[in-house]
Amino acid sequence: MLDLQELYDNLNSKKGTLSKSQDVQLRTILTSKLDSSIHANVIDHNNEKDARAIWKSISNYFACSQASNRARVFKELLCLKFNSSNIPGFITSVRTILAQFHEFGIDLPEDIFTYMILDKLPLALDNVSERITHSDKEITPELALEQLRVYHNDQQAMGGGSGSKNDPIALLTDNSRKCKKNAHNPLSGHSESNCWMLYPERRPAHLPRSSGNCTEATTGKN
Repeated sequence: MLDLQELYDNLNSKKGTLSKSQDVQLRTILTSKLDSSIHANVIDHNNEKDARAIWKSISNYFACSQASNRARVFKELLCLKFNSSNIPGFITSVRTILAQFHEFGIDLPEDIFTYMILDKLPLALDNVSERITHSDKEITPELALEQLRVYHNDQQAMGGGSGSKNDPIALLTDNSRKCKKNAHNPLSGHSESNCWMLYPERRPAHLPRSSGNCTEATTGKN
């Protein structure tokens, strides 16, 4: 709009000037287009009669807002946490943040963005990270999200998410050291061969079977 009216250069150049009619015309346009909440922040008694001063105030206001938005979006990426029970939700959050990066002009190399995503994954997903970093393809966020989607689909197909041997991430990302039915927790402090949740027949008969704990058993067998 400003280009069509040949006002842009006069507004943005330090030596630019506006005729009286242009000044009035531009002030009318600017004040009519501004949201009321913004109007109060950019126009006051000092600049209300000066179109160039109003334009400068508007530019400074949005520059500050842009910097604030960039900081907010970048913080969202830094604070994003991986949730093993909601991988699709994590993928959606990353896509949203990536779109906001583009919207607010945050220029972060794609491989750096990808490494920041991978850094949020637990040790149990090291194999997924390796498939991404050792891939012949260019390292991009889209590649990382695609591999996470494939992993999630594989887990769903195998009945993952139930804390079974097919889904060790559910155990490794759990603060509990307890084993679960048909699944040994490496953090439990006993060996897999002595895990009563995997081998209930090795549990001594005199111990209650409902305790829920899986401690190392001494079966007396050689």
